[in-house]
Amino acid sequence: MSRSLAYLALLIPLMSAMAEDGPPTLLWAREYFPESICYFNHVIQTYDGGYAVCALVSGQHHPILRFSADGDTLWSAADTFFVPSCYWLEELPNHDILGTGVARLASGYSFGLFLVRIDQSGQLLWARLYDRTPENDFGLCGALLPDGGFAVCGYTDDYDAWLLRTDSQGDTLWTRVWEPGWARARRVVYHDNGLVMFVDGSFGYGPLLIRYDMDGDLEWVSDFTGEFESSTDWGGSMCLTPGGGGYTFASEYYSWIVGADWSGEEQWSQEVYGASGRIGLSINPTMDGGYIFSGTGGHWSPPQTVDIHYAPADTGSTWDGWLVKMDSLGNDEWHVFNSLGARDNYFNCVQQLSQGGYIVAGQIWDTVHSDWNGYLLRYAPETGIGGEENPEPILQLHPSSNPFRSSVSIICEGDALPGQLMVYDITGRLIRSLSERQGSSFTWDGCDAAGDQVPAGTYLIQGAVDGQVSSIRVVKL
Repeated sequence: MSRSLAYLALLIPLMSAMAEDGPPTLLWAREYFPESICYFNHVIQTYDGGYAVCALVSGQHHPILRFSADGDTLWSAADTFFVPSCYWLEELPNHDILGTGVARLASGYSFGLFLVRIDQSGQLLWARLYDRTPENDFGLCGALLPDGGFAVCGYTDDYDAWLLRTDSQGDTLWTRVWEPGWARARRVVYHDNGLVMFVDGSFGYGPLLIRYDMDGDLEWVSDFTGEFESSTDWGGSMCLTPGGGGYTFASEYYSWIVGADWSGEEQWSQEVYGASGRIGLSINPTMDGGYIFSGTGGHWSPPQTVDIHYAPADTGSTWDGWLVKMDSLGNDEWHVFNSLGARDNYFNCVQQLSQGGYIVAGQIWDTVHSDWNGYLLRYAPETGIGGEENPEPILQLHPSSNPFRSSVSIICEGDALPGQLMVYDITGRLIRSLSERQGSSFTWDGCDAAGDQVPAGTYLIQGAVDGQVSSIRVVKL
C-alpha cells in the first residue's frame, strides 16, 4: 500500500463520521461483459487498493480479473483450461493470486477441480487440473498453509465433500472424501496444525465442521443436523471468528448464523432477519469484531433500517441483492437491499475494505440482452448505527505510531491488562499472537507466526479482558 493510500485509510473513517448515521451508501455500481453470461463469484481487495475477481464468463477462458479501486478493468488472466469457472481467490504474501474452481477435462465429457497461481500482473506461474475420471470435481475454496502449500476443498458430482492438500507447486500430497451425506465443502481454514472444513448439507443433513490433521487423519466432526428450525437445506459460508475464538458459519436458506469454538462446539446462534426466499452466499469478519453477510432474496418485508437504492417499484417480484451487518453475536445492526424493479441481482460475495466500506461482487440481469452481467458495487463506510452509545471499554489499545514501517508497540490502558494480543488481516485470518508483554505494551515486529514479514496493508489487533474485546486498526507501510 502506498503512503497516500495508507493515510487515506486512516482519514476516511474520520471524515465520514461527519455524515448522518445509518447504513452505508452506494458509491458506484458497474456492470461487465454485456452480451455474455457472466457471474462474479468472489472478490478480494488487493495490496494496491484495487480488486481481484474470479468469475464464469461465457465465450472466454479468463476466469480471474483485476480492477482498479474505481472498478476499471486492468486485465484478465488464467487462460489455461477449457470453459473454466473460478470460485475462490486468495492473495498470497508476495501478492501472487491463487484461484480454484472447475474446468472441463481434455476428454470434453468430465470436469475437474483446477488450481492456478498467477503473479500480480496476471502472468501464469503454474496451473493444475486434477483429473479423477469418471468423477467430476469442483473447487470452492483454497487456503495457503504455513509450509507454502495449499488446502483446497469442494465436492464431487455425487455431492460428497472433498478435501485436497498440495505442496507449493500444486502437486497432490493427499485427498479425503467425506461421503455420508448430500453435501459440499464450501470453506477450509488452517488453525493450530490442522484443517477445518465447513460442509453444508440438504434434505435434513448437515451442516458440519470437520477437522483433519496435516496428514489427513480425521480428528473430530461437529454435526449440526436438525439443530435449527427449517434447516432442511444448508449452504452459505464460514469464516474465523474475528476475536480469534473459533469459527462462525452462516446458512444458505433460512439464514442462520452460528458461532462455534475451536473444538466445533456451538457457542451461540442467531436467525438473520428476512423473509422466505432469502439465500445467504458470503460471510466475512469486519474490523469492529462483527460480520458482514450477503446474498439474494425476494418477498421482502423490509425493516426500518433498509436502504433501497434506485427507488424500486416493488420488492417481491424479483431477486434482490442484500447485505446484513451483524455484531459479534450475530445481532442485526443494519440492512441494505439493492432492489432494481425488474432486474434480478445477486450479491455473491462481500468483503470489508481496508479503508472502510465494502466491495460486493455478483451478477445482474441484463434486460436488453436477456442474460447475466458481472456486477461490482462499492459501498461507503457506514457512519453509525444509532441507538445507545457504547459504554467506555474496559481495555483501550493505542499504537505507538500509525502507520508504521517495521514494528509497532501497542500500549494497553485499563483496570486490567490482557495476557496476549491477536493480529488479524483484513479477511479475519489470524496472523500472529503476541504473548510477551513489556509492562503495559506489546510489540509487533510486522511478522507472521513463521517469522516472515507480512505485506503492507491494514491489520486488526485485538485484546480481551473479562470477555470484552477491544480492537484497533494499524497500517503497515
